[in-house]
Amino acid sequence: MSGKRFGVQYSPVGAAQSGTGPKPVPPSNKFRGQAATSVDIRGLLLFVLPTPLLLGVFSAIGGGEPIRLIMLLAAYGALMLGAWLVREGQKAHAAYDARDIARPPAFPRKLCAAGLAAIGVALASWLSQGFGGILETTGQMLTALIFGAVAAVAQVLAFGIDPMKSKGLDDAVSAAELERVTDALDKAEAKLKSFEDYAHKLRDR
Repeated sequence: MSGKRFGVQYSPVGAAQSGTGPKPVPPSNKFRGQAATSVDIRGLLLFVLPTPLLLGVFSAIGGGEPIRLIMLLAAYGALMLGAWLVREGQKAHAAYDARDIARPPAFPRKLCAAGLAAIGVALASWLSQGFGGILETTGQMLTALIFGAVAAVAQVLAFGIDPMKSKGLDDAVSAAELERVTDALDKAEAKLKSFEDYAHKLRDR
């Protein structure tokens, strides 16, 4: 004689079989409540566009041109550092826009990135023209400076500039008061983020 488990509607087994009991809680979604991170294709292209300079580096190594090698590395480094500063500037700008009370970033990342773009493009333009005599070199340098200035202006037009003033408080509020308010907001946001991270790990509503 085979045994059969007894269960009615209000018993644990019966409730589970009839579907009237508590249903299992699905695992929480760790991405719920998280803001989507926007990906700027233009910002990513800034990391790709300087790649041809690396080919020039290998050519300078093979040709035994130390001065050209150093200048190519300087141009590549300036452009890559500028690309990284643009990305960091975009993050800081997004955090500034997301708050009702905020102070401007302490370091103008986007403007510094535009300056680095001017340096990198000017060096690359000068190297692409070769090294001539004094008069020819002067003309080449002038052309390189023009290209660098155009690159800086184009980058500012494409990505904008950093926030330059505080927002959300009256002008009569002192800088010390604004500093205390923004520091309190930073600590509160960090605490909330730690709570959210811990709640996602619990996997229990």
